[in-house]
This record gives sequence, C-alpha cells and structure tokens, in this order.
Amino acid sequence: MPRISLATRSSLVALTLAAFLGISDWLIAGQSAAPARSKADDQSTSQPKAQQDSTKTKSKAKGKAGRSSKARTRRDPPGFYMGREIAPVMSWEGVDWLFRQTRIEQEEPEAMLNALKIPRGATVADVGAGAGYHSIPLARRVGPKGTVLATDLQPEMLRMLQANARTAGVTNIKPIRCTQTDPRLPEGMVDLVLMVDVYHE
Repeated sequence: MPRISLATRSSLVALTLAAFLGISDWLIAGQSAAPARSKADDQSTSQPKAQQDSTKTKSKAKGKAGRSSKARTRRDPPGFYMGREIAPVMSWEGVDWLFRQTRIEQEEPEAMLNALKIPRGATVADVGAGAGYHSIPLARRVGPKGTVLATDLQPEMLRMLQANARTAGVTNIKPIRCTQTDPRLPEGMVDLVLMVDVYHE
C-alpha cells in the first residue's frame, strides 16, 4: 500500500468532513460561502434607493405607533380607576358625609339640576338616594304633580330620607328599597334617572 503524505491525508480528512457537512464546493473552490439570499434581498437591491428609504421610514413609523398605543394603555392598580381611588361602600352610619358643607362648592348640585332642565310633573328616579340630598330638591322641581322615586339598598337610609322629606315639607317622594340587581322602578314610567356616587356601591 502506497504511503500517503501528511498533507494529502489532511486534505482527504478535510474533504471527507466537507462532504459530510455539505460544504465540499466551498472547500474545493477555496471561497468563503456567501449567505443565502432571500426574495426580500433581491427586491431591496432592485428597488431604487429613495423607495427603499421610504419603506424603512414607514416600518419605523409603524413600530413607533404600535409602541405609543401600548404606552397609552392605562393599567390601574386594584382599587383604582383612571388614576382615582374607588370609594368604599358607605354605610348609613356615614350619612353626615353626604350633607357636608363642602359638597356645595365641590359638586354645585343646583347647577347640575339646572342643567338637567327637569320639567314640572316629571317622574324622576334618584337611584342610590341615600338620605335624600338630591331627592328633596328634585321633589321641589317636579312639583306636586311630579314624583321622585328614591331608591336605596339600605332601609336605614330610606327611613332617614322619609324623616328629612317630612322636615322639608315635601310629599311627592316615594322611597323604594331596591336590590343590587334590581332597581325596582316601574317600567316605562320614568322620565329621568339620576345616579350620583353609586356605581361603586
């Protein structure tokens, strides 16, 4: 058997490995393998430079728009909505807070009722009426031929509402004990529904 030189042996080993790895053409030609070209590469080289720049600008703008829309999505922690703390459910024992003096400056209740333009003789529902903070002014606005349907979950609130109505001399408020799922309002009989600070309840 003829003797094989070290250089020849090394070449044979390299060719065997190259054949095994599928790169024999690369080794034999002694060239560096060029990466495979995709259709996108072919299209980008065939496009004029101005068109390529325009495509890049559009893709960048699209990426930025996607990021900014995600950044605008607010993630409130539990107990908050739109950055404000959700008020706790209020027991009838905290009723004095409903009649605080600062409420007039903070909420301007008369301006609110003026904006509603409630006609005389209307039937208005005060949902979550509490002890009647809004029910009594509503009763005066609808007049003796109108009705205020004052609903609340807590019977204690409704009892205080009746006492406050008697003190105010209004007789056209009808207290209604509602539930969390049923306001117990007469169907098709209500002209306006007022809800103030009740969603969280």
